[in-house]
Amino acid sequence: MNTISAFQSSIARLALLICLWFLCQPLSAQTLRICCYNVLDGPVSAADDQNFRVVIEQIGNQTVMGTARQIDILAFQEGPQSVFQYDDIEDNFEAVFGGTYDSSISAADAFGCRTGFIFNTGTVQLIAATTLGSGLTHNSRRAQFRPVGGTSADDFIMYSIHLRAGTFDPADAAERAMEANVFRANAATLPPTSQIIYCGDFNIAGSDELAYQNLFAGNATGSARETLNTPFGFRENTNWQENIAFHPFHTQNPVNNMDDRFDAFYINDNMMDGENFEYVKGSCRVLGNNSTHNLNQSINTGTGTAGFGTELVATSDHLPVFCDFKWGQTAENFDQSISIDAVSTNYVRPGGPVGGADGTNNMEIEGSSNGAFAGFGVVDFDLSGQIKSGLGIAATDNIALTLIQDNEFFTDSGPFSVYLASDAAAKLPIDGSIQYQTGQNGIDSVPAVLATGAIKIATYAGVHDNGATLLPDGTIDNVSLFGSEIQSGIIDALVSNGNLRLLLVPDHPGAAVTFTGFASALGSPSLSADILTDDGTIDVLPNSISISNGKQGNGIIGATDESDDSRIEYFAAPVTDSQQPNVQLIFNGTLPVSDPQSLTVVIEARANSANLQLIVEQFNFATSTWDVVDSADAELSDATYSLTVKGNLSDYVGGGNLILTRAGWIPNGPVFMFPWRVDVDLFNWSIQE
Repeated sequence: MNTISAFQSSIARLALLICLWFLCQPLSAQTLRICCYNVLDGPVSAADDQNFRVVIEQIGNQTVMGTARQIDILAFQEGPQSVFQYDDIEDNFEAVFGGTYDSSISAADAFGCRTGFIFNTGTVQLIAATTLGSGLTHNSRRAQFRPVGGTSADDFIMYSIHLRAGTFDPADAAERAMEANVFRANAATLPPTSQIIYCGDFNIAGSDELAYQNLFAGNATGSARETLNTPFGFRENTNWQENIAFHPFHTQNPVNNMDDRFDAFYINDNMMDGENFEYVKGSCRVLGNNSTHNLNQSINTGTGTAGFGTELVATSDHLPVFCDFKWGQTAENFDQSISIDAVSTNYVRPGGPVGGADGTNNMEIEGSSNGAFAGFGVVDFDLSGQIKSGLGIAATDNIALTLIQDNEFFTDSGPFSVYLASDAAAKLPIDGSIQYQTGQNGIDSVPAVLATGAIKIATYAGVHDNGATLLPDGTIDNVSLFGSEIQSGIIDALVSNGNLRLLLVPDHPGAAVTFTGFASALGSPSLSADILTDDGTIDVLPNSISISNGKQGNGIIGATDESDDSRIEYFAAPVTDSQQPNVQLIFNGTLPVSDPQSLTVVIEARANSANLQLIVEQFNFATSTWDVVDSADAELSDATYSLTVKGNLSDYVGGGNLILTRAGWIPNGPVFMFPWRVDVDLFNWSIQE
């Protein structure tokens, strides 16, 4: 519970409503879009400029969780050798997005290439920058940025990286591994609170490369982490080249052989701790790659480049990759977790739902190349009863879908996506109303229901074999689900009818995998999430504290705002009546309402003598009397007393919503010191409106 004044309590409730509203809105305010791009030594001509403007405009037009925005920072590799060309590049950005752009570039390397950054001075401030060259094939640029309007806590470090190209032979791979260690060594010199982005052209073949392993090793400040929705390392020791499972993440070569994931964003743990500058989970995109192109052919064999394919191919050595980031974040104090198994599963083929034991024991997710056996999975969860009765939900995050592989002889690796079904609330039966829609996204196995509002909440690299060997049955895939839609969908399910439906849809015609159903002996699909609950309680601080008996020592009224060992001392005074407390305080406050549904007096205090009793009274405005609420023995160490006020609570609220509580301490046995002392650490009224 947050402790706030009466006025602040009203503001806090308004803020909570605003936060809940924003939870269901697209990200826009305090968001940055950052892109990395191997620009192929350009643009250096008028034709290049035109193509380049089309490409960066398309990056800005891409929606992430419903929001498109300008490029705030472009981290480039293979930039033009001439320093004068960067004025022209800045002009291109200003022509497309407006505002003022500036650049920070490295020295040219032995190949005549530069790395660096183009950035919007209206949204980010360059704090410092340096060039790294020793031990590297290509010079790299490191920069420290701060969002305009942010504080030093929102600062982040970016590395624009270009690792050794060439081949995947052991010599070149060993060179890349040493270069990765150069960046790790440099990051090790940064403060432990640093928020780090490694982005660029890594020329890495897969997680089996030592360069990748060196970047990701350990848990130090500089240890890299993935931004894409895959297991660590896209499963360890996996080659990405010409691997259909990584089809949506390939970036090279867009002209004629798209089969490598060379370009990437990696971040450190501080970018995922919920505070300050943060990666927007699930926002990483490869421009033009919607996984419909033919593997190892031009990106333009797919539909992802419609309207800008010519310009993209003309001006790109590799496809651009971009992510969104938030700043000014405060970590949520999640107070409850859920983890539940599916209540039903099935899979749907062109002829309709399979049903029966097949649908309950497994789900086959297969692309259209599988003909009549193509199918998508349907998973239902019932979230009713997952939170305590009467609690509201303020936020939810860290949402994951756990799937269990149950591979069969026809299994073949391939990407798939998870959708939040539009019929989740009604929990419609799986029947002919959920069918295929031929041709959507270039494949036949996309459910028609997707055309009526289902929302993509994950794309996953489905790895189901290791070369010629299938992964063992029972292999776990943890798919993180992202975006405000799944967050609000879970909140709706928790507080209403409990129903949530997810669809598992193949992203490539050749994909073929079997996951367990809810009745499988290997285990059921499950859903987990962290929850921030809201019990509707408001804590109200006193406006003043007056002393009707006793003497104040050290401390001020603000010391009682929180339980933080900051206290006010009160010393006992002589009395003429043994029934009169030697220390008696009156707490004066203002409630936000005149008729609270509940009222509790909360006091944290300690005494320096045994045999003392605390007596709490509430002023009754209807009878003009002090009514005893309760009494308790005082303790020698800090003790918290939560005393509930009974009766007609509106009688204890006066004009202007005034509330008065009297707390007194009195001996109830032998006391061998005088004046004895009481220390008050916390006082508030806890109410429900």
